[in-house]
Amino acid sequence: MSDPELTIGRVARAAGVNVESVRYYQRVGLVKAPRKPIEGFRYYPAEAVIFTDPQVATVGLTEAQATQRGIDADSRTLTLDHLPRSLANFDTRGFIKLVAEQDSGRLLGAQLLAAEGGEIIQAAVLALHHRMTVQDLADQLFPYLTMVEGLKLCAQTFTKDVTQLSCCAG
Repeated sequence: MSDPELTIGRVARAAGVNVESVRYYQRVGLVKAPRKPIEGFRYYPAEAVIFTDPQVATVGLTEAQATQRGIDADSRTLTLDHLPRSLANFDTRGFIKLVAEQDSGRLLGAQLLAAEGGEIIQAAVLALHHRMTVQDLADQLFPYLTMVEGLKLCAQTFTKDVTQLSCCAG
């Protein structure tokens, strides 16, 4: 991060977590954070998962956060009734949303509400870490009939109508 100071409070605020609770945990020693960046240490996008049913997961920026930072952002949302695994599981509750930089298509964030959202979000973390574009993500091979395939399908919605794809089209 280029930010000269990284604190748990700032991260908590960005994630929408109650900052006072986090500060309490810091005071009693349950949570620690560096006051300055550690030399040689790279900060990676940190995901957040709430283990509800279905699970809520997020990484990177939301569309609103990108706009607040002056970034022209674009987003697409894939409802899970378009994901073959969700249909096979008879559980189409939820969505996958990808946020990308308007001009470059670089992935800025992902938010989702889905069964196994905690597992799905890790692939989005890696995509952010490697500065992938939505086209890079759309071009990847994902195993058919998995929940994580939803990331590819959502990325494809930036350029295609995925409702028109057959089950095995890419």
